[in-house]
Amino acid sequence: TSRARTATSREEDTMMLHGVAAHIVKLEREKAITPLMKVYKELLSQIQGPGYADVRDVLHTWVCEYLLKEMDITEDLSHLNLQELGIMMENKVEEWKKMYLSQGKARGRAEGRAEGRAEKEQQIFLAQKKRIIELLESRFGSVPPNLLASIEVVTDANVLIDFAVFAATTNSLQDIELQSSKLGLGDGKH
Repeated sequence: TSRARTATSREEDTMMLHGVAAHIVKLEREKAITPLMKVYKELLSQIQGPGYADVRDVLHTWVCEYLLKEMDITEDLSHLNLQELGIMMENKVEEWKKMYLSQGKARGRAEGRAEGRAEKEQQIFLAQKKRIIELLESRFGSVPPNLLASIEVVTDANVLIDFAVFAATTNSLQDIELQSSKLGLGDGKH
């Protein structure tokens, strides 16, 4: 029975070491910080016994030499034990969360301002089209639907400006229609 207990004890130790090894591999591969900290805590709970002093030493060295550098923790923390290192890493995670949240807010504000400017420019562009149509109506009366459609599809501000200048200075609606086809209005390219 003593032999059976020894064999069982060895099997349990082997299974425990496989679990420890699996956690170490997970630590090395995990890129997301929250799951990494969970694996780290699970691993620490598995290597608490006196038979794991060597494993703790190796893990401590690995954490100090590799993992902390991966987390941009550059100060020498080798004087801390594994639990203290875990606390330091968690504090770093909280610092990162605040930093990323702040960066995200700043990016959101910048994107919002850019979208606001784009919307404002679009509104101005549409207002310019409306003014050109009003100009044509005030100078020539009814504007043919094909010319209205040509103006509506313009997307290039320079083309619209050229057209507006021509519309303001020409004497006939027929010349404007001719100029709109020369500028490529209505062909979907401008």
